[in-house]
Amino acid sequence: MLHDEFSVVAGGIALILLARFLLIVGPMGTLLLTTVHLLSVQWLLRPRNFPPGPRGLPILGNMHQVALDPLKTLTGYGKKYGDVYSVRIGMDNLVILCGWDAIKEAVVNKADEFRMRPSHLYIYKEYADSKGIGFVNDATTHKLNRKFVLKTLKEFGLGKQTLEEDIAQEARHLCHQIARHDGKPIGTMGSMLTKSSAGIILRLVFGKHYGWEDPEFKAFVGNITRGFDLMTMYGAIFNVYPWLRYIPFVKSLGQAVMDNMSDFKKLIREKIEQHQGSRVPGKPRDLVDAYFDALQEKDVADSSHLLPMVADLLTAGMETTATTLHWAALYMSLNPEIQRKVQDELEAAVGKGKAPTLADVSKLPFTEATIKEIQRICNVAPLAVPRMTTVDVELRGYSIPKGTQVCMNIYSAHMDPKYFPEPEVFNPNRFLGDDGKVQKMDAFNPFLQGAGFVSESRWPGTSC
Repeated sequence: MLHDEFSVVAGGIALILLARFLLIVGPMGTLLLTTVHLLSVQWLLRPRNFPPGPRGLPILGNMHQVALDPLKTLTGYGKKYGDVYSVRIGMDNLVILCGWDAIKEAVVNKADEFRMRPSHLYIYKEYADSKGIGFVNDATTHKLNRKFVLKTLKEFGLGKQTLEEDIAQEARHLCHQIARHDGKPIGTMGSMLTKSSAGIILRLVFGKHYGWEDPEFKAFVGNITRGFDLMTMYGAIFNVYPWLRYIPFVKSLGQAVMDNMSDFKKLIREKIEQHQGSRVPGKPRDLVDAYFDALQEKDVADSSHLLPMVADLLTAGMETTATTLHWAALYMSLNPEIQRKVQDELEAAVGKGKAPTLADVSKLPFTEATIKEIQRICNVAPLAVPRMTTVDVELRGYSIPKGTQVCMNIYSAHMDPKYFPEPEVFNPNRFLGDDGKVQKMDAFNPFLQGAGFVSESRWPGTSC
């Protein structure tokens, strides 16, 4: 009884003090306090049976903990909270899946429930607006676009002699540029690898062979490179806090991202318009021409998807390939005995001084295993693009509501000693079976291929 009376008195005193304080601070102060209160309540609340995780701070969430070293921090949380846990990025809950077992259950066994992309986020919406390949959330549209891309890659590129000749030509030009340094340190190695990768993907998409000094080529390469830099530095911040674009001294950073994106779209739009004026229906020269033919046959959604689709292919095909090659150069330099073994295999199977083709792959098991090991240990896309749940879903004993962002920690899968003993050791032999042939390893999934978003092609970065 006394306890109840004390509670009533204490509550009354608290209300009187709060009322007097609100009178002092005025309407704006009241609004501020109310906002802070609501944000604090949201921060404290989590959905029922939601995956556990570090609490973080109001408004910031766990941003201050994750930002400095995302891979190490998120993988460390996995060891503490389990292979399914959550963090708060800003005011949003983000579920993290660590290890191949948890990732596989989501992207393979429950692919439909984890199919969507968070295309509503500010940067993603401005970039694609749920169109193209990577950010399409309508299942039928995605299936049409994906089928078109895979078919076109096969018809114009993968396994075709013309593309292999283009690749060989780019490789020869790259080797020539490297040889010009005469054994001296190469400070522009990354730039050269990017240009070589860009030349091939631009040829496939636009049907033109570019020289490295071509103004149009330089515009594409410069824009995509700068775009990745800007997204790495500022993209996530403006996705989490889109209102920052209205804040003085900060909005210029967001505007730089938007301006770069606008310039990129303008470059692509100009090429598409050129194709519209020069194409011959039924005789496609490249992917853009093929899209217009498919549009007439209703094999793709509509014309608004072409520009984002081209943007997806250019950014993914160029950057992931160049980054993988850059890591390959590093690991070959650090492991000369493996480099020698790859060289010996190439010369024995293909011939000294000759360029290999896809037809030679079956004769190059150690070379293919080395490429896979480079992709595993360098982790070009360690966290991939986040997914989003399409319905309320149960995963490994936890309840994840519809519309929750889910991030797959591919890095944790590739560095899991359960599947890759001594994961920090560079060892191509782990991908070879007792018969000396390349063996399939489910936990190796550098571009997160899984049911619903699988790319059946061998084109780097096209997991769509």
